[in-house]
Amino acid sequence: RAPPQNRKPKPKPKPKPSPSPSPKPKADPGPSLSAACKRILAELEAPDLTFVKLRDFAYAPGGFQARSLRQKVWPKLLGVDRYALQASGLGFDYAHAARTPNGFTSQLDKDVSRSLHHFTLLSRWKGKRRNLKRAQLMRLLNAFMGEHPELHYYQGFHDVAAVVLLVVGDESLAYAVLDRLSHTFLRDCMAPTFKQVEMLLRHAFTLLRLADPAFMARLEAVHLEPFFCLSWILTWFAHDVKNLDVAERLWDAFLVSHPLLPLYVSVAVTLSRREGLARHCAEGGENFGVVHNYLSHAPEEAALEAHLQEGLRLLRRFPPEMLRCTGWERSLRGWGLGPVFDLWAPAPRGGDDGENGDARALQAFVWPPAWYAATTSLAPDWQLLEEMRRKMGRKGTSRATRHRRRLAREAGQLVGDGRKPPGAGFGGVTLTLTLLVVAASAYWAWQRRAAPALEQ
Repeated sequence: RAPPQNRKPKPKPKPKPSPSPSPKPKADPGPSLSAACKRILAELEAPDLTFVKLRDFAYAPGGFQARSLRQKVWPKLLGVDRYALQASGLGFDYAHAARTPNGFTSQLDKDVSRSLHHFTLLSRWKGKRRNLKRAQLMRLLNAFMGEHPELHYYQGFHDVAAVVLLVVGDESLAYAVLDRLSHTFLRDCMAPTFKQVEMLLRHAFTLLRLADPAFMARLEAVHLEPFFCLSWILTWFAHDVKNLDVAERLWDAFLVSHPLLPLYVSVAVTLSRREGLARHCAEGGENFGVVHNYLSHAPEEAALEAHLQEGLRLLRRFPPEMLRCTGWERSLRGWGLGPVFDLWAPAPRGGDDGENGDARALQAFVWPPAWYAATTSLAPDWQLLEEMRRKMGRKGTSRATRHRRRLAREAGQLVGDGRKPPGAGFGGVTLTLTLLVVAASAYWAWQRRAAPALEQ
């Protein structure tokens, strides 16, 4: 037996070559900005931006296209200056109001605890992220209801506040947007009693009677009440639509239109179900329960763009003034004599035989709001940022404002604002250089021709 020191070490087995890893797929850079987004960005930097231009974008298919654009546009539509808000704040202690209990705190806690879940985008969130956003939503709603005792909370308002918070992002800015929204578009929904909401729903039946009398007679035959579209009007379809992008697209049009546009869109959805309701009643019988259950189903999200356009057509065909008129007054407006009638009897009227109650008590018929009438143009963000910095005692122009102004110049939007378009400042230099080149060329040509004569 060989001594241990003379033993040869066993050769180590060679490691098997590992299979070459498959190349990782490159990350998708994501879709680039569409042409519509670029046009909207260019208009936002223009000094002559108006509500009419924003309304045209909102009515076009896709609305404002992206959430990043809606963060800028929605506050403008509601007359909220985000930069002034950053400089001066909300005017009260938001943190104290957010943690101070009020009469609606217990109900808010119940509603917020089951919120932020029905949207498809949010269903993929982890629990920690959802709880953080719910905490923000609870602070926002509790502070808002505590600071506005004249308003009354209703179930579904948390869905409205959730959409605002998800789009805007910042709590203070979301509070300012929610403040304007609740005092104009949703003021009737936040009344102390349900009377105003019931009057709004009665106007939906009036519109149905104007659009299709035969279909409305069929609904009246089963004694149907207009509560099948209640959540559509109270939450602007935010409670029934699962796709957040679709809900935001509807809100683009709602924020630039008459407060009754959600009602018109609800009627358009109802009218689109006429044939389906007839087939459904032929199979299961026609009674109140069958008709109500069929009409109260959430609308198909793929068809909501078409329903929105149909609601806009109904709005142009049957303006809101026709909903609160008697029969003969409605006929006069249908013949184009509405302005004459407004001069003769400007006071609002109730519905047919008083079925819609007193329309003068509804805030939804007060249009346009004060900031629409007082402002003919909207200042671009770079100009608002300059004004905010001056108020705070800082330098008027910063890197952000210079960047925004450069984008505006590239878009050719500052010509009407007294500033020169890109390259306009170099016209004189270009002309001078051109003349120098021409003079030098002429001089050298003369020298070549004069050289032989000098040699002779």
